Amino acid sequence: MAARRKGAECEGVACEHALGQQPLQLYAYLWSKASADEDGSGKKVFSFVLTDTVVFKRQKPVKWFFTSKQERGKILCRTKRFLSTTRVMQEFLAPRWAPHTLPKLDSDKQILATYTYLDRPSVHEEMRMVVEHLDKDGLEHLLEDREMPSLSVLQRFIPTKSGYNHTVRSVYTVDGCSVQKCISPFLLSDEEVSMVKRTATFEVNDPMLRHRDVTDKEVLKTVEKINGEIAAHLEPIVGKEMVRFVNYFKVKSRYQPPHYP
Repeated sequence: MAARRKGAECEGVACEHALGQQPLQLYAYLWSKASADEDGSGKKVFSFVLTDTVVFKRQKPVKWFFTSKQERGKILCRTKRFLSTTRVMQEFLAPRWAPHTLPKLDSDKQILATYTYLDRPSVHEEMRMVVEHLDKDGLEHLLEDREMPSLSVLQRFIPTKSGYNHTVRSVYTVDGCSVQKCISPFLLSDEEVSMVKRTATFEVNDPMLRHRDVTDKEVLKTVEKINGEIAAHLEPIVGKEMVRFVNYFKVKSRYQPPHYP
């Protein structure tokens, strides 16, 4: 993510704001109030759906964001009574999408969640974003036994109708927006292939992955609109003009709002 202080000559530099140092803070910023004239309450209404998104600090869930079903496009935050690993486990073990789209997988093998965090492989390397996909065993191990980093995010997994995992990536700049998709060549239900290969998209550099430019005009229009909404919401919060950022989406159907990410 890059930003420039409004009125200052520093375009293209890495944002020194907390959001630039820790991109996973983005979910809290999307939920935060910006200005009271956005929808009357200060909460932005977005054109995407935010799936169940739980923010962890070490082992403790501290925020649980999701898109309201009653007030379309508004991001809400669950109350403290939901913020326990027991409640997170209970909710995430109940697959809302997978049985309908991955019927060939046993319930214990359904892909239930994605887990994202920053990691530095060595002192000589830069921080990188790690994305893991979890089935029942992986989710239970994460919540019960695994040591978590200082900040991480658990999200409900969103499969696509094709049966192949794919992700849309947009690169937004002040001059325009480019949109690509990356498709795994392996069916999510193919247990002869490792889960890593079945779920990998942009987070992995693999020549077998299929990269394509998005040409569907409706999808392009929607993604560009979403990027504009995010930029307009973040700028008054961080006090900077957003000059470049990258977003990831799951598009189930051109007729449904994209899921973020």
